[in-house]
Amino acid sequence: MFCIADPETGFYFVLGGVGAILGAIGWCWGFTNICTFLYSPRYYRLWKKGGGDPFFDTLDFPLNTDTDSVRYQELYQEKARQEFEECFRRLLLPISPEESTTRT
Repeated sequence: MFCIADPETGFYFVLGGVGAILGAIGWCWGFTNICTFLYSPRYYRLWKKGGGDPFFDTLDFPLNTDTDSVRYQELYQEKARQEFEECFRRLLLPISPEESTTRT
């Protein structure tokens, strides 16, 4: 009626459970990174350049204690650069000789 379990069997169950959890986390990490890259390759590269990761940076408090400014610093810098260029585009563009005589 009662069966004595083999210690090796318990070890393999624990090992299988840990492997399943790590596999699920790895799948979620890969899925998030691939989808982020396909949706916006430019922002993905900026994100990685800044030392971030789309999966880990989107985790909440207990798993990631960084503030948003730390998580998305490269994206914030790129957005600020784009806004600056939009505001001062006329000053940054080279002026052709024809336009320089017509502008006052």
